[in-house]
Amino acid sequence: MRLLDEPIPGLKVFEAVRKDDQRGFFVELFKASLFSNLNIPNNFVQLNESQSIGSVRRGMHFQWDPPMAKVARISRGSARLVALDLRIDSPNYGNSHFIDLTEDDSIWYYSEFGFARGFETSGGLTNLEYLVTREYNSQGEGGISTFDTSLSHCWKTVSPIVSQRDLNLPTIQQWATLPQSKHLKMEFYT
Repeated sequence: MRLLDEPIPGLKVFEAVRKDDQRGFFVELFKASLFSNLNIPNNFVQLNESQSIGSVRRGMHFQWDPPMAKVARISRGSARLVALDLRIDSPNYGNSHFIDLTEDDSIWYYSEFGFARGFETSGGLTNLEYLVTREYNSQGEGGISTFDTSLSHCWKTVSPIVSQRDLNLPTIQQWATLPQSKHLKMEFYT
């Protein structure tokens, strides 16, 4: 594993070393000791995969109870992955970062607890795989609208396909007024 970038503290872009030969390739996508060497948790409890058609936008989702970190990669197709810092005590609160990934990459995108995450597909079918450090809890989750104006620079698609649930998510300013927003602090992450 090789760290490529740490654009915001708590976000890491890293690459699994791929070995190609005439038969194809081999890559260690997850190895606990290598994740630890990059100061990325290796206590993942759930592996998820979503498949989307082209021009789909999902997100921006997060979970505060229990606190959840996530590491994601594209296993088929291509997508833009986006992360938004919602940790109220972070000097980077409200800052976002995006990266374009394809199935040809061996790149992972890690975001610790306190980041909202989303993605937008380009082209045909796209599969996103992601590991999480806590099991899903619908009572402890939240989201930010991908149409929040502070995120407009992150997206390519003008008229994306979006779920009704995601269309009803609050803006960052609306979220900040909710009592749940106080749960997203850097000090809470363990």
